[in-house]
Amino acid sequence: MVHGSQGAPVVGQSSATCVTPLRWAGGKRKLVPLLKQFLPTHIPRIVEPFFGGGSVSFGIAATSSMGADTNGELVNFFGQSATHGQDIVAILRSLHDDRDTYLQVRDWSPPTDVERAARFAFLNRTGYFGLYRTNQKGRYNVPYGGGGRLNLDTFAKGMGELEEVMRRVSVEHVDYLDLMARVTGGDVVFLDPPYGASGDYPFRRYGSLLFSPSDHRRLAAEAERCRRLGAKIYITLPTDPSLLRLYQGWTVVGERRRGNQLVEVCLTHEPTGCRDMVSSGQWRVPAQVKIVDESEDAPLTGTDF
Repeated sequence: MVHGSQGAPVVGQSSATCVTPLRWAGGKRKLVPLLKQFLPTHIPRIVEPFFGGGSVSFGIAATSSMGADTNGELVNFFGQSATHGQDIVAILRSLHDDRDTYLQVRDWSPPTDVERAARFAFLNRTGYFGLYRTNQKGRYNVPYGGGGRLNLDTFAKGMGELEEVMRRVSVEHVDYLDLMARVTGGDVVFLDPPYGASGDYPFRRYGSLLFSPSDHRRLAAEAERCRRLGAKIYITLPTDPSLLRLYQGWTVVGERRRGNQLVEVCLTHEPTGCRDMVSSGQWRVPAQVKIVDESEDAPLTGTDF
């Protein structure tokens, strides 16, 4: 079920899951097996305010899932995928995976929403690293990523699975605060806000604007409000003390390393009670440790912060 700037929502029910067919930088596909080990077996609703590639909503079964994203092209893609997935595939099959075609498609202004969705999918599959980036005029400007990534047979299969899953997933072109205002007790809320990694620009863009330290403080306040309503909250963050300090008393339930360096953690507001869970790709379960800041200037303690 998708709400976009145009058209009515598609209504239905499905318990199916799938892997997102998009390449999405910073996506949490590899975190999903870890989350499954300590989430409830029955989830009435997943709320994903920073939807992106939608790995959590698509990969974890729930009665329904509700997401938001400020990228209108992304929201349109999921909307068209719910009813016109194979039309999107057919358009992609007419395109060559080469630099010249890529540049032509990048400059294309499609007249219909289905063609817009196909353009988005083609650029996503063939652009550099699956990035979505625009210039100051709002024009997509990611360079060609090289051949061999379109992989249409696999993409077509993924689109068929996505069409089934979209019967229980709603994605809206709204701000994350709009979606979090609708959280109720019993929801599972997964937050993956924009942020950089060590050595990277500290805060990434949220739509056309930077997601700033004040935005992170506002998000932490919203997360606390939703927790008090009875929702279960999970959030991924870098090991940046200025951000982790906002979640004092929360528990580290997952961690991702680059070599020996801890670069990202998954937090929740209460211990999961699971200490024998297995590693999941890049993500593993540490000994569950609370985020503690004994003084304003002290470093936060945890797992190798």
